[in-house]
Amino acid sequence: LIRKYENNMINKVLENIKFNNLGISLEKYRLLLYPYLLVEWIEFLTEENLIKNSEFNKRNLTGPEICLLSGYTKLYFKKYFKSFDLKFNNNLLLYLLSMYFPEEIAIKHKDYILEHPLKKEIIQTLIVNDIINNLGILHFFIYNKTLNLDFITIFNKYVYIKFFYHIDSFYLYKNFFDIPKNLLYEYLIEFSYYYSLFYFFIDDIQLLENEKNKLKFHSNLNKLYKLLLTKNNIQIPTTEKYTLSIKKLDSLSRSLLITMIHHFLMINIDIQKFYNLFNENLLIQLFYKIKDVNISTEQELKFQYRLLQMYFSLIKKIFEKQDKDRFYKSKKILEKFLKKDMELKLIDLFEIINVLESSIKQIV
Repeated sequence: LIRKYENNMINKVLENIKFNNLGISLEKYRLLLYPYLLVEWIEFLTEENLIKNSEFNKRNLTGPEICLLSGYTKLYFKKYFKSFDLKFNNNLLLYLLSMYFPEEIAIKHKDYILEHPLKKEIIQTLIVNDIINNLGILHFFIYNKTLNLDFITIFNKYVYIKFFYHIDSFYLYKNFFDIPKNLLYEYLIEFSYYYSLFYFFIDDIQLLENEKNKLKFHSNLNKLYKLLLTKNNIQIPTTEKYTLSIKKLDSLSRSLLITMIHHFLMINIDIQKFYNLFNENLLIQLFYKIKDVNISTEQELKFQYRLLQMYFSLIKKIFEKQDKDRFYKSKKILEKFLKKDMELKLIDLFEIINVLESSIKQIV
């Protein structure tokens, strides 16, 4: 069997190496965003006796050091998740296992794959590797610190958002032909950030298993993406394999963000109308102000995530009654407080959200 599928297996290994290398390249940029958490994570791994503190220059890791830290982080989480059972249905289990094996083997031998004696270990290894490569060494640590999510909750939610909803910040990387590397990395990190917004929304995993919800999400995402391409005078692609430009990336990034907010806040408005209102009311600008605010400590990071929670709650209130007065009032307030080149601090953004909250409460 191994000889028969030797080329398939070699290609699978080479593909995994590409993803690992891309993850390490992105990590050089990601770790710069959280130097204060990096030090804490290295100290945590030291306490777990996985590394020696002296192995790393904590403030400016080299490529080999990042590779080593990534490996130790994966090792820690693989051990951590061993005591947990997988609570996914057979269809999702088969899908996850099929990603580990070459496609031809997965198709022809799916019944045997489901009975694999190491299926739990295979899936846990696959998911841990994917999270660390895709979203970073500090991903589990960040959302444990900021949203008080335990590691297994992050693990399970990630499985649904990536492998059930098929939202993947890397699936387009083969098409990035004409984009400077630094801009490409910037957009991939931004996609992974939107990925992580999912943790703010649904707590009930059963809601995520709904096939109808998934299809609706993809329908709205495709509709909005095409709308934004048209607005930007970009030709709508007829196949999945096409060269992406910066404008296409912008449209993809924005459509993913808005579709996630629309879908997971369960806003009962057509996606196109929601986008128009969301954009006209400057609510998307408020989101970017919160996202891009300068953060230099763990406490500020927690404050930023608290602001995001308040922001999503506010969006829900603004749109829940489809009240024109609420739209008008929020727009006037944001026009007053948001200036394009004005740098806002966390406390400024907190005050803006509070003013918006107060104004909505006054509207019966």
